[in-house]
Amino acid sequence: MKKYKIMFAVLLTLILFALAVSQSTVLQRATARFTASIYVTFQYYDMDLEFQEVEYAYGFGGYSVRYKDKKSGEAVSLLVESASLPIVVYDSLDTRT
Repeated sequence: MKKYKIMFAVLLTLILFALAVSQSTVLQRATARFTASIYVTFQYYDMDLEFQEVEYAYGFGGYSVRYKDKKSGEAVSLLVESASLPIVVYDSLDTRT
């Protein structure tokens, strides 16, 4: 019985640690940048985009990730909401409704 109590305590500790880490702004910022880079790779494969910056947009409740085309200078802004799953990407150049 003592073995099960120890295993339960370890499991509970790991779950609490995972929850604490998932709420970390550093992890959310990294997730937003990673998600945006994957999105840009598949969506804008024909453009030569370079990462500019990522910052939290308080007005929208998500992370604003900016890229710039090396050739034309055109900017691409993405809003990534990564506080919880699913991760949602809003694209400034997407013309679909």
